[in-house]
Amino acid sequence: MRFTQPAAASYNPEASDIGVIPLGKTATGERQVLKYFALVCAMALTACSGPNWPGPSVPSQQGANLQMARMAFNACVPDAHRAGQNAVVGSYVAGILILGVLPGVIGGALSEDVSRTDGEYRGIDNCLAKRGFLRRDLTPAEYQALQGKPRYERERILNHLIGGGRLDGLS
Repeated sequence: MRFTQPAAASYNPEASDIGVIPLGKTATGERQVLKYFALVCAMALTACSGPNWPGPSVPSQQGANLQMARMAFNACVPDAHRAGQNAVVGSYVAGILILGVLPGVIGGALSEDVSRTDGEYRGIDNCLAKRGFLRRDLTPAEYQALQGKPRYERERILNHLIGGGRLDGLS
């Protein structure tokens, strides 16, 4: 068997694969840089967006009153605590799965309070929805009407708002 030298070919830089890493085979250092870049981007987005928590609100149900809303709210407090804890656990697990162990734990710890509060809001809203109540955000005028009033007057206004009424319909 004879071995022959290949014919000399001209250099074609587009055909060269020197320095090209095939897809799916990234270098370990590049993968770590991408993870940390993703962590920094996620933290920046979290810091810029801020929490999206509701303002002053009341549970609302047609024909309900303040006493019924208080009983429903108090019954939903344990659900809110569980939902907040589940949100924190989910935040840690998602961070670890997406970013890796150390960056994921750090990201979960940085967002723990926000995750817990968001989870608690969702837990209360879901529990109240099962009981027939919906969250009704107060308008600035309704909130202002409640400020500085005696207790019996606030309760009268709240009874009206919780029952589905509006401030302009209050007599």
